Amino acid sequence: MIFRTSLIIIFSLILGLANAQLIALKAGKVIAPSTDKVYYNQIILVENGKIKEYGYNISIPKEAEIIDLSKSTVMPGLIDAHTHICANISKFADMLGIDFLDLVLLNPDGYRAIQGTVNAKQMLDAGFTTIRDAGNSGKYVDVDINRAINEGLTDGTTILAAGRIISPFGGQFSTKADKQFIVHNEYFFADTYEELKKALRENIFFG
Repeated sequence: MIFRTSLIIIFSLILGLANAQLIALKAGKVIAPSTDKVYYNQIILVENGKIKEYGYNISIPKEAEIIDLSKSTVMPGLIDAHTHICANISKFADMLGIDFLDLVLLNPDGYRAIQGTVNAKQMLDAGFTTIRDAGNSGKYVDVDINRAINEGLTDGTTILAAGRIISPFGGQFSTKADKQFIVHNEYFFADTYEELKKALRENIFFG
């Protein structure tokens, strides 16, 4: 696997860590998915957080901060389209017979916000610059984490939050008739056209 054979430096990770307005990356290799090619000995100029240009014979401005990645491979950030960063599964869950729903219910939103913040940073460190969080995040905790990242309160990947999971009634988890309230933070049950519209509008309203 490429993660084991070479040191991969992710564009967005470098941009998040560096403070200079103008950065010059000396890259040993650049993977360019748009052309299906690998380019060697490239200079990548980053200005105000955006890649300005890259190539073999680019001159480096005197005021630029230089980051030497001549022994590394640089590639665009990865995307994970199915995550649940606010719903960690305990390594003891199977041993204790605790299922996913129980773990979600036992952890309050404040704790899950901390879980999600840690996971968002770990995802970025692993090279995933964008994720789609597919729910199970309490009352829009993933939306709040993404806001904190965007406001610079913490480092983390860009989060495309799905909001509460929209499911037909009984389509995700089965609960007793007097316990339906316990799943409302996680799921929006919708069967009809009007119910689907309401669920979508609520998810949009809360970000």
